[in-house]
Amino acid sequence: MARRLLDEHPSLPVPEKSDLLPCPFCGEAAFFDSIFDYQSETRVYAPSCAECSCELMDGPIINKYGRGWYASKQDAAEAWNKRCSQ
Repeated sequence: MARRLLDEHPSLPVPEKSDLLPCPFCGEAAFFDSIFDYQSETRVYAPSCAECSCELMDGPIINKYGRGWYASKQDAAEAWNKRCSQ
């Protein structure tokens, strides 16, 4: 049985509650991964699953940390919450 990273490391910050739907693959809670983009001097976001670690990286922002970041939590949530049936 898989153990959650937060269960093994209780000192890690708990992901904040969000308007993200559960993970489309495993059904567990999702959260916003984020980094500070020093090129644009803004914070960028990517929705991720807390359990299976899938991450949606298809946003428009490209930086030295990779491509696919979103400029806002709202943009990231809208992309994550789209499902094939919609």
